[in-house]
Amino acid sequence: MAASGTQSASQNENVKLGGLTVLNTDANASFAWPVNTGVAAAGSTLTDATQIYPGITVISGADGTKGVKLPPAPAPGTIVLIKGTTSGVLKVWPDAAATINAISSNGALSMTTGLMPLLLFATSATQWYTLPLVAS
Repeated sequence: MAASGTQSASQNENVKLGGLTVLNTDANASFAWPVNTGVAAAGSTLTDATQIYPGITVISGADGTKGVKLPPAPAPGTIVLIKGTTSGVLKVWPDAAATINAISSNGALSMTTGLMPLLLFATSATQWYTLPLVAS
């Protein structure tokens, strides 16, 4: 029996921890983040951008004006990986009152090409950082 607040798995059994799946095999355990595909960038402001969620998101439609909005009030350690399928600039907004790197509150980060993957992680409910740290 697992201790309170933990989950255990027998050999070859997968365990779901929120949106994260721990893949347990004979000799190794690994993590699998949720993958969201078929997501289209939309809108031109924080209020009408496409909402995305923790995990990996594959996005189409980057054209210099359209964008996506990061998850609201993330827990510290929340990770989002964005990968675009079009070469246009993709705008990435934090949720209301949050920031990405040193960009002003509610300000968008412009990915110079939607084709370049971008990893973001939350250190609080209102602060996101990129890895690597990009100019802001």
